Amino acid sequence: MQSLRDEESLGASLLAYDFLGAPSPSAGLLTGEDLVIGAVWAQGATSLRVYAYAKRLHNLPLPPTPDDILETPVIVSEGFRSGEGSAQGIELLARHSRGSAQFSLAYTLAFAGRELEGERFAPRFERRHTMDALALLPLGGRGQFSARFAVATGQPYTPVLGIGQGYRFNPISRQFVDSSGRRGTLLLGEHNGARLPGYLRLDVGARRTFRKHWFGSDVTLTPYLQILNVLNTRNVLFAEPQTSGVAAPELEYAPQLPFFPTFGFEWSF
Repeated sequence: MQSLRDEESLGASLLAYDFLGAPSPSAGLLTGEDLVIGAVWAQGATSLRVYAYAKRLHNLPLPPTPDDILETPVIVSEGFRSGEGSAQGIELLARHSRGSAQFSLAYTLAFAGRELEGERFAPRFERRHTMDALALLPLGGRGQFSARFAVATGQPYTPVLGIGQGYRFNPISRQFVDSSGRRGTLLLGEHNGARLPGYLRLDVGARRTFRKHWFGSDVTLTPYLQILNVLNTRNVLFAEPQTSGVAAPELEYAPQLPFFPTFGFEWSF
């Protein structure tokens, strides 16, 4: 089975589920080699894990390269071509606890590549640097305060260098007629040759547990409050070139979640 989702599509960031399909028998099987080396150190309440990995993929099914990045479908059922893939990186995870407080810090340095018909590019999902810090602090006797801070490199995207107008010759009027439409034809640069702005997000939350005896049973009630993107950072989901009425395309960034508070209750019995 192989995934039918095109990760290069702008809509892939909004699709939480994957779709699988059977590849053509003539396509052959995807093969690969993996090498993982790791080390773990621990002393008392502190631990550190370090992993280095390298992977190579052969006969990797890749969807065709789009001519228009805005019209690339999320699901591709045919037209796959056989390519190569690679991934290398280092992952670090440090943890420390002091009483009821817990702290962790994760960092990833990742390199990913795809090669199709002699063209090598970074896939759209690659983030070169990713750091994630988490703190869990006691809040009274039964409460907990949490804070999570994440920062990462922006994802690759294909830049638009300019706008071209396509013309066709009308033999009746003996004139060239614009056939590229109102938006024109996008002139793309190197595939995934640029990167979107970096990612930065801070989430905080608080929760408190209450234990009750209701209707002859012990129940646990936990109200919680969580605020996503406290700094209201305008993180980029994707970039859409605006071409109407301009000589050179301008990027319009589609933002991710804004400042977003949530609350709720957890009830266990």
